[in-house]
Amino acid sequence: MKYANPALEYLDRTESFDRTICTGPIIDSEILPANGKEFFLINCNAKLVLKDVAINHGILVRDLMERIRNEERHYRYLSYELRREEEVAKCP
Repeated sequence: MKYANPALEYLDRTESFDRTICTGPIIDSEILPANGKEFFLINCNAKLVLKDVAINHGILVRDLMERIRNEERHYRYLSYELRREEEVAKCP
C-alpha cells in the first residue's frame, strides 16, 4: 500500500506486525508484548520499518521520528476528545 504520510505508514506497518506477534493485553487500542521475546521482535521490526519508510520517502530517520511523535500526539488528542464527547453524551 502507498502512503502519502510516512508517519502513518510507519504506525500502520508496526501496529500490524505487533498484532501478529504480541499476545499481551490491549490497552488504549494498542496490543502489548507479553514477554521479552515479543518485545525484542517488535522492537527489531520497528527499527527496520523506520529505516525502510525513511528511505522510501527520502527523509532522514530523525525527521520521520518527529513526524511519528506528532501523529501520536494528534491521535492521543483525538482519542481524548472522542472519549470526552462520549462521557458528555452519557450525562442526562
